[in-house]
Amino acid sequence: MADTYRVKIQGALAGFDREQVVQKLATLFKRAPDVVRPMLGGSGTVVKQGVDLETARKYQQALLQAGCACAIEAEKPTLALDPMPAPPPPPPQSAPKAAAVAAPAAAAAANPYAPPASTKAAAEPVEDDADLDSLALGQKLVIYTIIANFAWAAIRGSMPQGLTGLLAIAIVITSLVGVWKIATALGSNIVMKILALVSMFVPLANLIVLVMLSMRATKRLKEAGYTVGFLGARR
Repeated sequence: MADTYRVKIQGALAGFDREQVVQKLATLFKRAPDVVRPMLGGSGTVVKQGVDLETARKYQQALLQAGCACAIEAEKPTLALDPMPAPPPPPPQSAPKAAAVAAPAAAAAANPYAPPASTKAAAEPVEDDADLDSLALGQKLVIYTIIANFAWAAIRGSMPQGLTGLLAIAIVITSLVGVWKIATALGSNIVMKILALVSMFVPLANLIVLVMLSMRATKRLKEAGYTVGFLGARR
């Protein structure tokens, strides 16, 4: 049987602002800050378990980039040839006592925003590498489109009319692809996507929308640990 491992958060790293770490964890897990804040309590919150060493190291790297102190622990395998004896059944409870015990458990189950317990596995990050890579590519296309718009405006008077038209079409197509990728990765609804796409055909409005989307993409990519430069993001 292959060895399995678990990843555990053990608080915030020295030199990192605790609230900034909370915000990064909230973005990583797509949860409210108050929900993920207990993960930094230092008691050891398991965020992934039952995985191989390579997968565990990937989770550890993402958490370290967010500013979390974390550790990888080997899990003890269960030997099927030497089963543990089943625990004895609990003694019967009276109806009032059983109801009193069940009420808090039912309330906790009904609350989807209850903070994760330190001995249980926390929710896994729902934003994978494919989403972030698509966001980074969309931002690069948007940046190239902004630069191309200014270049096209500067040289269109000295270019043949047919070539100017082809260049304008290429710029519009690039902007549409970049806008769609960013809006999708950021979780925009279909109405906002359509409005953003339509704005690409409106002079000046298209540049405003492109700059705003690029700024939003920059913020999300930096929170995920990317380095964002003048021509786009990289890990």
